[in-house]
Amino acid sequence: MTDRRPQTDRGQAITLNYAMGMAIGVILITGLLIAGGTFVTDQRESAIRTELRVVGQQIAADVATADRLSQSTEGNSTVRLERTMPETVAGGTYNVRVVASKDAHLILTTENPAVRVRVDLVNQSDVQDTAINGGTLHINETASGDLEVVSGGASR
Repeated sequence: MTDRRPQTDRGQAITLNYAMGMAIGVILITGLLIAGGTFVTDQRESAIRTELRVVGQQIAADVATADRLSQSTEGNSTVRLERTMPETVAGGTYNVRVVASKDAHLILTTENPAVRVRVDLVNQSDVQDTAINGGTLHINETASGDLEVVSGGASR
């Protein structure tokens, strides 16, 4: 004679289904959090890059203006421009480096996140190598006729 009573494994199936459902839910939520965090980081870097480019273009325009003034003034005149730039971009500090070379340019950088932007300068006068932080800056003509970009506290 065979046992015709139905097998009942339902207790195991409910527990197993619950555990599997929880595991799948945790994996999905974790994936969404990671994807969302990456999206926010990418958007922040994009905002910083845009802000640095705008700041760099403003400084480059001021250097070009100082260069034109320097070229058009007589030897007994000096050129000094002051520009107040934001001290931070997207909540973080930034640095401006003036690179004096055949193709003079600005390098604007932040550290966290690491973003680097290059902005070309258009000038005839030589520009001195400088590194400054954001904030007020001065563009001065030196005694030798070069242009220098210095932080607000270092004006001559």
